[in-house]
Parts: sequence; C-alpha cells; structure tokens
Amino acid sequence: LRTNSGFDTFASTLHPAMRQLLSGEIFGPTNNLGRLLILFLDTFAFRFNPQLHAVAVPITSGASPDFEFGGASHRSAFPDHPLVLVDPLDTSNNIGRTCFAIATLQRAFRQALGSI
Repeated sequence: LRTNSGFDTFASTLHPAMRQLLSGEIFGPTNNLGRLLILFLDTFAFRFNPQLHAVAVPITSGASPDFEFGGASHRSAFPDHPLVLVDPLDTSNNIGRTCFAIATLQRAFRQALGSI
C-alpha cells in the first residue's frame, strides 16, 4: 500500500493494530487469520469513520487499546486533518495528516470484503 496519497502512512500504523487484533486485546481471541482479515476489512471499511474516529495504539503493555471508536478522544486534537493515526512514540504527532485518500482506501476495503 505505498502511494503518494498517504496510504503508506496508514499502512505503517496498522501493523501494531493488527498485532492487537490478532492477540485478542480488542475483540477477543482471534486464532484464525481468515477471520482476522474479515474483521479488519469490516472494521475499516464500514465501522471506522475518519471524521469521528482515530487509530491510536498504545506502546505500553498495561495500557488499554484506544482503537476505532475509543480513538475519538484523539480525533478532537486534530480537527482539520483528514485522518488521525496517532504516532505511538509521540501522541502529539498525527502521522495520518496527509492521507487525503482515506475514502478511496475504504472503498478498496469494501471491494475486498465483498470479494471474499
């Protein structure tokens, strides 16, 4: 997912989010990669609203995930940015600020989910 439109930024933040999904921290145990893929595509294609939600993955093991709907607290810190992907090392940095093609990415996720 590397383009000039910010998809690379989105993809770079999803690695820790995928690790949380796989470990069961967010939606419970996920020991099937097919289920994980469907859950991921459904979450970002249909549930995630970039105008309301943010992706924020804590780097401390004791912190609870602030992912999807819980990320709204971070969304308000960056009101003019098209997508909020909080930098796990610096929460004052939104690494998704240049991702203006989030609707295109969500459309691709919907198409992929529909093809499964």
